[in-house]
Amino acid sequence: MTEKMRMTKEIKRITLLLMLLISATMVYAQPQLHYLDIQVVLSKNGDARISELRNMTIDGKGSECYIGMDNISPSTVKDLIVSDESGRLYENIGSWDKKRAKLDKAGRCGIVKKDNGGLEICWGVDSSGKHTYVTSYTITGLVRGYADADAICHKFLDKSYKPKPEWARVTIVSADTTLSFTPDTCGVWGFNFKGDTYYVKGALVAMTTEAMKDDAALCVMAKFPKGMLEPTIQITDDTFEHKKQLAVEGRDDAFTEEKKSAGVLLTILKVLGFLAVFAIVLGGLYYLFKKLKK
Repeated sequence: MTEKMRMTKEIKRITLLLMLLISATMVYAQPQLHYLDIQVVLSKNGDARISELRNMTIDGKGSECYIGMDNISPSTVKDLIVSDESGRLYENIGSWDKKRAKLDKAGRCGIVKKDNGGLEICWGVDSSGKHTYVTSYTITGLVRGYADADAICHKFLDKSYKPKPEWARVTIVSADTTLSFTPDTCGVWGFNFKGDTYYVKGALVAMTTEAMKDDAALCVMAKFPKGMLEPTIQITDDTFEHKKQLAVEGRDDAFTEEKKSAGVLLTILKVLGFLAVFAIVLGGLYYLFKKLKK
């Protein structure tokens, strides 16, 4: 082997090592959600106190973390509390402004209400590296009363959320420690993620068995017999079995009380509006044509 060939081979080796190093650094620099552990404690009236524990690696670019929710009407979110691994409690400022500077967001939390009825629970981040956050809040009426059962139909993690967790679990228990959720009386199902559901010590559990992909979501349904709970929100025009069938079909409206009829009506109005504009334009052209012909 000549000296020139030896030098060329050495340059290629060094270049490959540099490319691998840069690639590894870029992957590490991206935000990562190592695990997400969600505890849901149900009150008799169907309200839920939810605590989400996140272990994350934060990059230096972002200024906030968030939990996104679709339209959960008629339920509401209240009593937000956020803390980190140091035990620091974040200041709840109520309405959250996503345009605030990073320094203004640090140590604070709040809620963004969207025009479509959805919301985001947000809190500021002030340093990169590994962090653990505990986000607690109450959703009123998470358990809804249907004609055939009382049930939870909720997205705990939306498809649009990034980064997706390497591991996630949802545990549903009763605030009444004498009340147990067992397979004889209750049911639990998971959708849009690779995982399993099971019962343990009176709790319902849904857990991933592999890292969640970018297009995955953490959707959970739980069914309770009539009389076990007394939900304040009653749905009179739908059933739980219908909701579950929609979820099996991959339909997003399985996890909201919004009706497709509203979307159909909006589509009809859009079409009618387009036809009206088209008729006006056509009429104008006809008028010009007649005028020019004279």
